[in-house]
Amino acid sequence: KRCRVGFVCEALIQMMPIVGWYRKIICHDIFVWRSFDKDAPTIKKNIETFHDRQQDRMLFLSPEGVIVDHNDADKKYIQQCRQFCKDNGYKPFEYVLTPRYKGTTCLLDQVSGARGGPVVSICAVFVRDGKLLNCKLVSQKRIIPDIYDLNQGIAGKPISIYLHIRSIMVTKPHNSNCPFDAKACLMNEYIWKDGVIAEWEERLEQNTVDAEWISQFTQVGGEFKDIVFSHLYHVAVMIFPLIT
Repeated sequence: KRCRVGFVCEALIQMMPIVGWYRKIICHDIFVWRSFDKDAPTIKKNIETFHDRQQDRMLFLSPEGVIVDHNDADKKYIQQCRQFCKDNGYKPFEYVLTPRYKGTTCLLDQVSGARGGPVVSICAVFVRDGKLLNCKLVSQKRIIPDIYDLNQGIAGKPISIYLHIRSIMVTKPHNSNCPFDAKACLMNEYIWKDGVIAEWEERLEQNTVDAEWISQFTQVGGEFKDIVFSHLYHVAVMIFPLIT
């Protein structure tokens, strides 16, 4: 069954020429400022609009809300995430940040029960030349691929992306008026993701990524000409605002 596809995006993206305007005006993505007081009404209004029109939509979001690098501010944020885990009785994560659960609580509460479809959790693993790119947060070898890194695969060493997918039960406690506990649910999912990536790093280091391990994945490929056309299109979109 076909449906609309949308994203929960950083609010500044809606101001980008062409791409941002398209996602805002045509696709009606959810744009957030990372402030719960501002974002909660936006999330509720957007989802209610689709519910009222009975329009199915597949919505993608990244609960951690940020990508960290190796600068001082990002190192400080990593430590804050580790402290958050300790304060809430969890072992600090090594590979993933803690999820921003307040906005996600609002979103998941809107799609719980009969009002929404299934919720799926995805853990992405990036591998290039037998090396894990999204390794430990504090590792100097850590690389989170951007469009430049992915484009290198045309003439250089390609990046293989492995997706681990499982469903999340978005349900309220039985016979209870309490809201869905997104905080506990998301923290459990991130424990799972941290473990998945840790196992990948161990297997790659020990050279045990064998045929049996890979057999759990379904390979998805594309025609070379289609991939090249897609890359050229993205380059044109990025360059066009600079020359107009």
